[in-house]
Amino acid sequence: MKEQNDPAQPRYREVQRMRQWWLWVIVLAAVSPVWYGTARQIFFDRPFGDRPLPDGGLVLFWLVFGVGLPVMLYYTHLTTEVRTDGVYYRYWPFHRTFRAIPFADIEVFEACTYRPLWEYGGWGIRYGGRRGWAYTVSGKRGVRFQLRSGRQILLGSREADKLAQAVRDAIGG
Repeated sequence: MKEQNDPAQPRYREVQRMRQWWLWVIVLAAVSPVWYGTARQIFFDRPFGDRPLPDGGLVLFWLVFGVGLPVMLYYTHLTTEVRTDGVYYRYWPFHRTFRAIPFADIEVFEACTYRPLWEYGGWGIRYGGRRGWAYTVSGKRGVRFQLRSGRQILLGSREADKLAQAVRDAIGG
């Protein structure tokens, strides 16, 4: 069992998952024709479309898009940790390992409210031009980091004030 002051133990950790009902409505509406077409052609022997795929190709298409896309979305998550040497984030499955923002590289940071659609074009891993990169799952709160290099990173958070306070505490003021 790790102690509270163990340096390997994160000072703060947040895991956010894609659980918005409207997102699931969109995804399920998008994959339902794949499910319908596959069932129609495979189980009822009625070709789907004017130029149907061979059964093997259709099953492969169903596995990748009809099953793979919803499963990937279900398991996609953003993990943010404040450790003794910096802020770490990973947007799984797109980042296999954590990416670090060392405290020495942070010039300014603040908990903020942002406009996801207007500033970054939505949620996910987004590039907002001069606003830099955003890693968000839902909502409109996060912590914006201005790095000494001039680069900006926004990490979305359901607990933006707690995340900013954890960074403040870890830096030492």
